[in-house]
Formats: sequence, C-alpha cells, structure tokens
Amino acid sequence: MGVSSSSPEIWADPTLKILRAELAALTESLAEAEAELVTVTTELDAFSRVQMARLAPLYAELDELVARLAERTAQLSGDSGDKYLAQDARDKAGQSARDAEAAAYPDMTAERLQQLRTAQRSLRDLYRELARSCHPDLAGEDGAERRRRENFMARVNAAYAAGDGAALRALAQAWASRESAGGGPSTRGIGGDTDVRKLRERIRLVRARLGGVRTQIAALRAAPLGQLCFADDPQAALDEAAKLLHAQISEHRAALVRRGGSL
Repeated sequence: MGVSSSSPEIWADPTLKILRAELAALTESLAEAEAELVTVTTELDAFSRVQMARLAPLYAELDELVARLAERTAQLSGDSGDKYLAQDARDKAGQSARDAEAAAYPDMTAERLQQLRTAQRSLRDLYRELARSCHPDLAGEDGAERRRRENFMARVNAAYAAGDGAALRALAQAWASRESAGGGPSTRGIGGDTDVRKLRERIRLVRARLGGVRTQIAALRAAPLGQLCFADDPQAALDEAAKLLHAQISEHRAALVRRGGSL
C-alpha cells in the first residue's frame, strides 16, 4: 500500500482568523468615520466664514444699538451700575465692529461653499479607498511605517479638505506605485499578527478611536453651527437668522428713539 506524498496540513488557530477579520472591519469603519470627520470639519469651517460674511454686519449693528441704549440709560440715571453695563456693552460693540470689518472681504462665499461640497462628494469614494489602503493602523507594530503612513495620510486629508481632485489622484497613484514596488509592509499589518493578545489589544484601541471619532462627528453636527450648516436648506436657515436680526435691529432702533437717544 503506497504512502501519501501530500504534506501534512499546518494547523492554524481559528481565533486568529476571526480576530484579523474583526480588526480589518474595524479599521475600515475607522477610515470611513475619519473621512466623514474631515468632511464635516471642512464644511463647518467654510460655512462659518459664509455665516460671518452674511451675519457679522447685522450683529455689529445690533450691538451698536444695544450699546447706545445702555449709554442713554446710564446718562439718564447716573447710576454707577448702569455706567458699568454701558461700558461693557460698548466693549462688545467694538468687538462686533472689528468682526464685521474682518468679514467684509470674505474668502468663502455661498457659491464657493457649494463648489467645495460638490468637489468633495465627487472625491469621496477615492478618498475613502485611499484612506483604507494607507491607514496608519495597517502598519502594525512597525513604528517607521506608521509614521510614513501618518505623514502620507495628512497629505491625503489636506487634498480632500481642499477639494483638490488633481492632488488626491496624484497621491492615489503614488500610493499604488509604492505598493506595487513593495514599499509597504509585506508581513506586517493586519494579516501579519500571530499573537492573539496583541490582536485583541489593537482591536480595543481601534474600537476606542472609532467611538471617539463618531462622538466628535455627532457633537459637531448637534452644535448650533452644525445644525445650520447641515440643515436641509442652509441658505434658507441663514436667511431666517438674518430676518430675526433685522427684526431685533428695528426693535432696538425704536427703543432708542423712545429714550431720546440718537441713531
């Protein structure tokens, strides 16, 4: 009877396979969440500049009227407390005037904000695919490789935040060339871990980071600026805010006239 020439099957701990799959899924989710965080922070920054250009002059006008009302009240009463309140209102009006002056020449308009959003939407798939490929967590315990990936990822984030498709595509090509040339870790990363304890620790860390990123996103969206920025119609929300400010300005103008103050 012949002896089988086949090599004996090498036993592999099934726990490793399960943990590697879990880590891979978590790392992909983290890359997705980080992509969303970059999108949210970029849009909020741009929207805040649009908001300042639109509303800062109105806030300045309102605060000036509030200051004049407070000064008129102090003039009529002669009370030291009223004088203190008047000075405080005047200081606030001065700051509002400086803010309005700074917003007079905006570097972000509603049209440019919409262009940025459109560019980011068109680049989102490319960004996420690149983020999944070059994510620092895929470096395993190789510190030098992690630093390289972190630096590269920073460039990817900057290109995406700027809506720079040419730069993002160039980075994707550079990463693909690096990988095809064997520039990345071949035996490290998710598939190279053979220590169950280390895998579980990496899973714990990635899960914690994922939770932190998701918490950040939720907080940014729930903040007053986020609610305006991510409303179904942000422009309509700005229009409504401007309408309310105009109404307050009219009320304060009338109050100042009634008190005998000058407009």
